[in-house]
Amino acid sequence: MEKIEILNKIFTKIENIISRPKLNIVKTIYFNFRTMPFKDAIKLPVFIYGKVQIVNLSGNVVFQNCKVKRGMVKLGKCVDFFYPKGRSLIMIGNKAKWIFKGTCFLNTRFTVRITENAILVLGDKVCIGSNVRICCQEKVCIGANTWITYNCEIMDSNFHYILNVENNSILRYTEPINIGPSNWIGNNSQIMKGTNTKENTMVAARSLLNRNYVEMYPDTSFITLAGIPAKLKRTGFQRISSEETILMLDDYFRIHSFERSVSMNAIK
Repeated sequence: MEKIEILNKIFTKIENIISRPKLNIVKTIYFNFRTMPFKDAIKLPVFIYGKVQIVNLSGNVVFQNCKVKRGMVKLGKCVDFFYPKGRSLIMIGNKAKWIFKGTCFLNTRFTVRITENAILVLGDKVCIGSNVRICCQEKVCIGANTWITYNCEIMDSNFHYILNVENNSILRYTEPINIGPSNWIGNNSQIMKGTNTKENTMVAARSLLNRNYVEMYPDTSFITLAGIPAKLKRTGFQRISSEETILMLDDYFRIHSFERSVSMNAIK
């Protein structure tokens, strides 16, 4: 029995190793020295994993209000396992900027498309799930401690002009996106141009965001949005992000399997 358990642990470890994209040393070195000044590039702050299609790196990567450290940004390292390993895509057009304000993590099969003169800003401890597509033609900002879960789309552009034949007017087809700090964006959601969310906003899976929710709900905190298009569904709920608290909750509900909720005071 002990031998079986030992073999099981060995095989589990092997499976865990071979299932994850490996560090792509060549593209890691190329990306760092191609997109940032030598004093930053030599520290190799960005690690690239697995297969990544580099379309264009004419723009710049900038580290803002943070200390540059080796491997602080990880692109394409699979952790959520919602999608198999696959090719990711990076494009940073001429005079475009990809700004990091701290550590950041993008899972496998990501697309980051920053066209000419556009700006993508990722706050500290932003985590982006697998198969997420970010298309930035003007400006996209994602606040610190925000999680974008798997298979979401973030696009600040409609990619074409539309004529209103009734009044002969044409709207601009790009508008900045600002996702507030400590947001949680549920899987398969779409975040379109002009979206602006408040701090501690949660978004239900398969929602469509295309409004300035800061202006819509100025006096409301800890909001949950849901629907197509997304609207306020409830208030007063906040995502638990502390790993220590999550482990305590796991232990509590494992022991108290028939309970559906618990007071935070009971687990402290």
